[in-house]
Amino acid sequence: TMNLEPCRYRSFPLDNKRTSHKIEDSLPTTRHPLAMHGAVIPPDPVSPEKIEARAKFDNDRRARVLNPKNPGVDYDALKSQIAEKEAVAAAAAEEDERMAATLRDYDRLTVINDRQQASMRTARIQDVLQFRKDHQQPEFTDTHDLNVKSGGDGVTDDFGVSSLQSFDGEDLGFEDRKKLQQQQTQQWTQEAAEAAALASEAEQESRHLEYANLKATLSAIESETARCATLRATAVGAAQESNIVLAAERRDAERQERLQAAEQAETDMLAQLSGPLLDEDPSRAVHNGKILRDRYKGFSKEQLDEIYQTQKLQTTELAAKKETEDEEKRQFVQLQKYQAKQLHLADRAAARIRKEQAAEQASANLAAASTRRGNKGTPVGVETENEISESFFSQFGQSHR
Repeated sequence: TMNLEPCRYRSFPLDNKRTSHKIEDSLPTTRHPLAMHGAVIPPDPVSPEKIEARAKFDNDRRARVLNPKNPGVDYDALKSQIAEKEAVAAAAAEEDERMAATLRDYDRLTVINDRQQASMRTARIQDVLQFRKDHQQPEFTDTHDLNVKSGGDGVTDDFGVSSLQSFDGEDLGFEDRKKLQQQQTQQWTQEAAEAAALASEAEQESRHLEYANLKATLSAIESETARCATLRATAVGAAQESNIVLAAERRDAERQERLQAAEQAETDMLAQLSGPLLDEDPSRAVHNGKILRDRYKGFSKEQLDEIYQTQKLQTTELAAKKETEDEEKRQFVQLQKYQAKQLHLADRAAARIRKEQAAEQASANLAAASTRRGNKGTPVGVETENEISESFFSQFGQSHR
């Protein structure tokens, strides 16, 4: 089945708790750029026509959703979504077709341009060959007359210096060799022109073949695209029909389930009314000294009194047990306090003893110091200072500053 997304339009709530809903709250709002600087911007006025149109749209959609024929489903919104998706798919297909046509035109222009360039190259080569034939022959050179034989038997050594026909060290075979070279060059040029013509023809044939292959490929792509579009349209139609059939089947199945549930509830209710569950006879709740849980209706007064007395006794026992535990906790706390106090007193006594010992040690040290000063000739109680004199430095035997 097709995955149809829910309707994206906002609407009024379906409950009756919020009856003071405003249309302006559902309309989109835009924050003014100056609002962040503390400026007071008045709200944009909304035309009454827009408010009325939006209210009419929401009321119509609410009526469609609450319609018993459409149990909680807005089929119009779903149909509009399907139509919108089909329009988008059609637009995409049209855009693809337009792009394919543009590509075909570009390919056709490329082939035509290549053919024109090949014909221009061929014409240029022919023009060069024709120019060489018309304007680059040996007889058109400036020194051609000097190399032409003036007699029947050719150049001889009988001419004088003024004849300019014979010089010492002149190459007499230069003319024949140059003619052979020109013939060879002409032959090579002709062979190159023929090879270029053959290459141009082969290139044109290959380009024609490529164009034919490209045309065949584009035709195959167009046919495949059309086939895919047909298959897609067929699949979409089949999916829509299948969704409609499945929705009808689902509604029928839900209706049958509700009917079966109602019948089963009625059967259960009748069975409970006619069964022993609602029987108020206490004697039927006990069988062979055991309570039947499906027929139990409560304890008797004597049983309730016995349960009350037992619970009262248990409460008294729990209170006595709790009081005993609290007394034990209090005694334990008092014992810990007493032990902490004794430890504190012991620490203070030890500190006093250490302080007395330190005082005695200080007195003994003072007495010893006084005795040492008296032995050195200094009266007792007079403080002295050490003086550094020249005799102090002379004892080292070296210079000093």
